[in-house]
Amino acid sequence: MDSGRRYTEILDALSAMGEEILKARQEEDFLASLVGMLKRHVDCDAVILRWLERHIQTRALATDEGVQLVAPDTIGEPFTQEDYDRWLSVGDGIFCFDVRTAEYIKPTFREHALNLGLLCGFMAPLVREGEFLGQLFFAWRAPRELDDETRHFLRKLADYATLNITLFYVNKSRELDPLTGLLNRTGLLRRWEVCSHQPRGAVLFADLDGFKAMNDTRGHLAGDDFLRELARLLRRVADPGTVVARYGGDEFLLLVPGAGRDQAAQLRTRIVREIRRQVEHLPPPRPMLSMGIALWPEDGRDLSTLIQAADQRMYQYKRRRVALALTSKGTAQGRLPAGFFEGWLANSPDGIIITDPDLSVLYVNPAYERISGYSAREWIGKRPSLVSSGKTPRQVYREMWMDLHSVGAWRGYVINRKRSGGLWLASLAITKIVDRRGGLVGYVAISRDVTAEMSSGRPPFPEVLDWGLHREVLAFPLALAAEVHHGGSRMRLERVRHLTRILVEAAGRGPYPELHGTGWARAIVEASILLDVGKIAIPSDVLNKATPLTQEETALLRNHTVAGAELLRATAMGEEPPAWPNQFLETAIAIARSHHEHWDGSGYPDGLAGGAIPLEARLVAIADVYDALRSERPDKGPWPHAEAVEYIRTQAGRQFEPALVDVFLSVAGDVARVWDRLQDVAAASLQIF
Repeated sequence: MDSGRRYTEILDALSAMGEEILKARQEEDFLASLVGMLKRHVDCDAVILRWLERHIQTRALATDEGVQLVAPDTIGEPFTQEDYDRWLSVGDGIFCFDVRTAEYIKPTFREHALNLGLLCGFMAPLVREGEFLGQLFFAWRAPRELDDETRHFLRKLADYATLNITLFYVNKSRELDPLTGLLNRTGLLRRWEVCSHQPRGAVLFADLDGFKAMNDTRGHLAGDDFLRELARLLRRVADPGTVVARYGGDEFLLLVPGAGRDQAAQLRTRIVREIRRQVEHLPPPRPMLSMGIALWPEDGRDLSTLIQAADQRMYQYKRRRVALALTSKGTAQGRLPAGFFEGWLANSPDGIIITDPDLSVLYVNPAYERISGYSAREWIGKRPSLVSSGKTPRQVYREMWMDLHSVGAWRGYVINRKRSGGLWLASLAITKIVDRRGGLVGYVAISRDVTAEMSSGRPPFPEVLDWGLHREVLAFPLALAAEVHHGGSRMRLERVRHLTRILVEAAGRGPYPELHGTGWARAIVEASILLDVGKIAIPSDVLNKATPLTQEETALLRNHTVAGAELLRATAMGEEPPAWPNQFLETAIAIARSHHEHWDGSGYPDGLAGGAIPLEARLVAIADVYDALRSERPDKGPWPHAEAVEYIRTQAGRQFEPALVDVFLSVAGDVARVWDRLQDVAAASLQIF
């Protein structure tokens, strides 16, 4: 038979099979059918398809052993922009005589091909309207040559594959979720029309707990990959005939015609068990699935009624899981007796709210119902933002979420709005809840209305914002004014701030994990520039004196610590500072007053020693001394980096906390690089007109 007739017969067969391929409901079924068909009609040992549309990477592999789908990172690294440009320029494809030496084959793919025994192959790009969408690789285990006619034919097959894949997605787009390939709501409703005729069945409603935290910590692309893996898992574990749909962002729904209560419960157990296996290798936070079951005809025959019933039971399951994490019938460490815990929830005068990992409310106690004006029934399934007033700065919520992710707890103040429209200032403490495996199951928050005790009879809410935020905005101009008064420059403040950041981050990774990624850590860094704000009250001739100071001048200079703290406390001339809470300001006050205290108690102004010195002041003190030693002053020349480091090392246990000196020594190289980069070479004072 001549080659032209053979190719004609193959193309006829491919066209006939195209109809069958397009009948496939799921993406995986379709791709598996496609590569299997290509291998059968091409005299090769393997076909590998890589599809990249919509930033989704899918691998389909057909060999003599069968057809399978593999994870993208199993046999290939992600494509770079350079890869895209290269393959768009290839045109008719590339024949690889030896996969071991081909420069355009990446290491992971090469290793996988060799493990399959593949030696050579033809790789064709999949292109549609000038857009690179993937690759099709026809491979052989023995050396062979390809003539121009065969290469042209394989190139046409690649075009055929691109066309069929495009038609599949167009055909299925109305009923399929584009990310997971599962049915969307439209497809679900059409399948329900068929399933509802069954005399009985089950609806399983599933919610992915912790998915928001996963997106926030590892990025939305990682979240998309996880949703696709979860979709594959649900289809794999589900019984034959089960309809699987993506109902919402992280919500899934399964219809199981003919299933009873026991069969549905067994399916739920299998799914939860497989999910737990899938996430055990992931770093925290690890998503987990909560599922509720409804049955027809017991719970009704209308799909919306069944979904509502399954959703309610899912929340009951979440509440049981939280209760199990917080209580114990025995005496397990860290657990409370169930009766005691329930009594505390019901009788606590403080409002208590419990959520799942994605902040959907599972429980509020009677006190929080009274404070907020919303009943428990109205709260369930909502988010705490139901009572948000819009008056709390967004930065507060950003720091809250970051602290919950990094250290699992947050304390602070928010301004909430009651159902009646009135505002209340809430003192809020939130902590995460974990199960015995260490998995995140939710959060518990204790909320106290402190409006009356904080306001002292005055409207509190504008003042709480002004007192905190306006001072933070004015921090740099105030610090700069003091520095210029001292004959310094803006760069001195920049150096102190950057050096403090290095020390805070290193301390958070070491002896002080409470600093790791928290709002307090950020407050220390930003408030560090206010360490010498009190020098604005000291005469410039004393600050810049080149000769030794007299005893009276020394006492006057040392008073800048007290003057700085008092300046920061003052709200307005002649007024006492109110009791408003503000982490930034309290941190700045501690730094200004205590950064000259010594670990051995020999410092000033209060003679504090050891842990009595605020941690923020202990950190900034090291950054301040290093910068002072490296800088030129009226009474001294600049020290080299090595000598400054040696001085700080010798002051461990004297001037500085030993643990923080070790932290400094571990990042001394970073400190030197940052200081050199920020050094104000001209040492010019800022002129103010």
